[in-house]
Amino acid sequence: SAEDQRPDILCRSCAEPPIHIQGMSMDKFAVSFVNPKLLEGEPTSSAATAAPQSRSNPQEPEPKPQVDCQYMAGNPQSSRPGKPCLPPAPRWPYESKTKWKTDLGERVLVAVTPTIGDAPCGGFQLFGDHTWCKAAFTTETGILALSYGIEERDMWSEIFSSQFKVPTKLFDCFVPPGGSPPMAGQAPNATGAGGCSEQARKERGLSIQQCYETAYWPVHTCLGAKNEVQQSGERRFETLETHLRGRGPLSTHVKMDVEGSEWSVLEQLIASDEDQDKIRTMDMEVHFGWQAGSEFEATKGMDIEGHVTREVRILEGFLKKFWVTGTNLEVFRQGWMPDLDCPTQQCREPGVHTVGGFSVERFDVSFVNKKLVNFDGGPAAAYAFAQPVQGLPMPSVVGAPAGGLDLRAPVPRPAVSCEYMKGNPQSSRPGRPCLPPAKVWPYATRTPWRLELGERLLVAVTPAIGEGPCGGFELFGDQSWCRKALPSQSSQPGIMGLSYGIEERDMWSETFSNQFKTPTKVFDCFIPLERSPPMSGTAPNATGRGGCEGKAREDRHLSFSHCYETAYWPVRACLGSSSETLEGRTYETLDTHLRGRQPLSTHVKIDVEGSEWSVLERLSASDEDLDKIRTLDMEVHFGFRAGSERRAVEGLDEQGRVQREVKIMEGLLRKFWVTGTTLEVYRMGWTPETDCPKQTCRQPWVHTAGGFSLEQFAISYVNKRLVEFDGK
Repeated sequence: SAEDQRPDILCRSCAEPPIHIQGMSMDKFAVSFVNPKLLEGEPTSSAATAAPQSRSNPQEPEPKPQVDCQYMAGNPQSSRPGKPCLPPAPRWPYESKTKWKTDLGERVLVAVTPTIGDAPCGGFQLFGDHTWCKAAFTTETGILALSYGIEERDMWSEIFSSQFKVPTKLFDCFVPPGGSPPMAGQAPNATGAGGCSEQARKERGLSIQQCYETAYWPVHTCLGAKNEVQQSGERRFETLETHLRGRGPLSTHVKMDVEGSEWSVLEQLIASDEDQDKIRTMDMEVHFGWQAGSEFEATKGMDIEGHVTREVRILEGFLKKFWVTGTNLEVFRQGWMPDLDCPTQQCREPGVHTVGGFSVERFDVSFVNKKLVNFDGGPAAAYAFAQPVQGLPMPSVVGAPAGGLDLRAPVPRPAVSCEYMKGNPQSSRPGRPCLPPAKVWPYATRTPWRLELGERLLVAVTPAIGEGPCGGFELFGDQSWCRKALPSQSSQPGIMGLSYGIEERDMWSETFSNQFKTPTKVFDCFIPLERSPPMSGTAPNATGRGGCEGKAREDRHLSFSHCYETAYWPVRACLGSSSETLEGRTYETLDTHLRGRQPLSTHVKIDVEGSEWSVLERLSASDEDLDKIRTLDMEVHFGFRAGSERRAVEGLDEQGRVQREVKIMEGLLRKFWVTGTTLEVYRMGWTPETDCPKQTCRQPWVHTAGGFSLEQFAISYVNKRLVEFDGK
């Protein structure tokens, strides 16, 4: 019956059937049986008679067959038309396997897989994270482009202004005007045809990289679900409906990159046929499960599954009025290396992913209004591309003033002669990381302070200590531990582990409990208790030596994958810079938890999504508390703008915020040696030649001279008092 189901033609917005497998309805079909008494002998195949086995064990290979597909050849663009090639991971890479995350991920994949081909579109125009139908572009007057989320430079609006001759409005209320020439109104504006070419810019002595041949207007306003002023009058928010008011049908191109705050805006949009009919193309970066503060009111009372279900439903709602023209999922899949990043299945399961494990939490997707193209949704020939896909040139970029930086020049750092560590599948690695530079600068901008702070940071996080002083290294997932700092196989009195940021499963605390026989306390105030056996106190606890091993688990009929041989205690509290209750959640300080602890008595892990800086700043100021910590394992996040850090960074611009974070990292070196980071493995997964061939990518907040992002990584430390090492 599957041969008769044509979802590509019939169901661009159909209701989900009551029961299905990989999208095919199972709510009605024919089946035949035979009584086994009529058969001679035993069944030859247990698979023929046994009930299907549960696939809840993440150790099992994925049931989905290997996808027979090839990545698009000869196309270096990030966004691509056509069905993306997303082969599954060879083995399940995550520490958990949650059915609803897979189910919703497959729904996302169906919703964002392009079906329209180049014939109905009259060909495709590709640029960076966008794939446009050529049929959507016209020379008629009255067309306007609206771009939400600008930062320092907005290549989307420059392309519409200079290549397509469309006037644009730019909206942003976060970026400081001094950090963004377009938002400050300083970018060359309405220069006329050719006025932004390299030759014209040189003749006019223009040094600012941003340039608009057709008029643009900066608006210091953010996109929101309602018209309001927030944060003591500092930021103004306006609705998309307000900005579309008075616009004619098919008169507006829209780009939206608002870091997880898009869902309430999109929910309002899909409820209005009139507003949808005004939009010619829509380009978005979508974020699933990000729980942005602006979405709090709309999602009050929902758990994380409810959050993501709502977001998927909103995305599916777009298919009523729009065709998907392209996504950057395939390029993201090319850069994903689960066999290297997660060889022991220790990685966090994404909030939403495909059956094959590929994360669809964040990506770019482009749409075209159905009224602009003659296409009925099928057949599969839509995937065939009769003519080469065309990419757009990047807007002209000239060098900075004399002595400045030239974006088109090769990266100035000399080629690094180094090799990646062989035979080491772990993510965290000791020793100096191998971080070869990009061959050509991959970003749309080059801001000197980001490079300078990146090089300072690299010095601060490069391990100097070797295996001799450490007595060897113990590697596990995102951690590199000095063996001298670890407890013996028998429990060592007075030693404890404190783990902050648990989610569904915490491999760090399980390892300390089962391998190092260390009691642990686990802290989290966000994860719903029903989703986290450790936080709900239902994970097997204090089972004794060997109590979490396979045979012991079978004998005791333990079904949980989470298990603790040494005692653990869940604490429903988050780590904060002060002890307080915010939005119904309890926050406690690290010094409160270290109070009464003895010197060198505590192992600490911190993974709190950008909220670590005030905690670390306070820790660095206390020699007494620093001396209590044996090892410190962290995931650090630079420039993340966590809400809990708002008071500490009030009045600081972006440079000031990142500079503060780098200074805090440097301060830890007074008491600790770095033992390892995940930087080298992250560099192995970075392919700037593929991801950013036209220098269109966003420049990271902090990066090396070679362009490699240092915005987020894991790092491990050991207290200097535990090892004999002079730093040489």
